[in-house]
Amino acid sequence: MPYKIAVASVKDGQKILASGNLYIIELETTKVDPYYLKAFFDSEHGEAVLKSISVGAVVLNIGVESLKKIMVPILPLEEQQKIAQEYKAKLAEIADIKSRLAKELDSLHKIFK
Repeated sequence: MPYKIAVASVKDGQKILASGNLYIIELETTKVDPYYLKAFFDSEHGEAVLKSISVGAVVLNIGVESLKKIMVPILPLEEQQKIAQEYKAKLAEIADIKSRLAKELDSLHKIFK
């Protein structure tokens, strides 16, 4: 997928500079779980939505006006949080697998001494 979507918490008073093609989406976290939204955009449906509003041949770009028009299904917060927990658990599992793979690749390179 050519899109990079990150979830980050920003503390009160903390400053962030968005430049270029970087957008910061502020959420009302009493209504939308950030990891739920990330899970949506990482889903097949979310990727299709992003692809449908992308422009450009080599470097894909999404305009802020197109981004504002995206309709995201908002479930009750409890359901969002359940999806968010599953998403974070899967991310942790993937990180663990990547770590183990890196160790195994390192040991592979040390077989021939």
